[in-house]
Amino acid sequence: MRLFYTALVMFFSLTSYSYGVTKGVPFIPDSATVVYLQESAYKHVVQDKARATIRIENQSGKADEVKKYVKNQISKALEIAKKFPEVKIIQGRYEVNRQYNPKDKKKDLWIASQSLIMDSYNTEQVATLMGNLEKELGIVGTTQYYLSKDKQSEYKDNLIAIALKAINTRAKKMAKQLKYKRVHIAEVKMKSAVRYAPYSGTRRVLSQANMMASAAPSVQSQKDEIGLTVNAVVYLIP
Repeated sequence: MRLFYTALVMFFSLTSYSYGVTKGVPFIPDSATVVYLQESAYKHVVQDKARATIRIENQSGKADEVKKYVKNQISKALEIAKKFPEVKIIQGRYEVNRQYNPKDKKKDLWIASQSLIMDSYNTEQVATLMGNLEKELGIVGTTQYYLSKDKQSEYKDNLIAIALKAINTRAKKMAKQLKYKRVHIAEVKMKSAVRYAPYSGTRRVLSQANMMASAAPSVQSQKDEIGLTVNAVVYLIP
């Protein structure tokens, strides 16, 4: 039995080889030719979800002061967020750390922080909410656009279908060239070739007045490319 190896990305080559693994398989005759085919499919996509994050920080010589400030700012932010029902709000844990105060050896320094994550398919609402937080509270956060799991799955299924169709077409052309009657795809392996990364604002400023972290407001979603490679073992049957 002959073994042919075909690389479809740039070229294919045929090499004679004894392939005895299929002996004993009732529907694959020993006269069949085995080929390894590979096809890749890519698609330009627009990230369909947005996730914004704000982080409130404060430092003081008194633990109750930092807690009061952070909790007060978080409460105000949540009140503003209520006006945007399509945005899911996730509260981070309140954290406080006690550190040595270099300016006063008798008083420790307390640093507290808490974050809010705002996530939604409605990217317009996320952008508007972030703008309101900046306008009303002076809070600015990072905004990140990304592809949802539902869209990833949808695009992946589509790319698999495209790659398999290309493999099947190539296999039939090879069978025709060799004057074989039919083809049988025996094994399929898939490998993602994602060519996109979440895009976000990154400018970060620290306000000395209240230790409030800020960054560039919302950014525009962008088109990126995702891909998938399919490798298949195909039998060309006389």
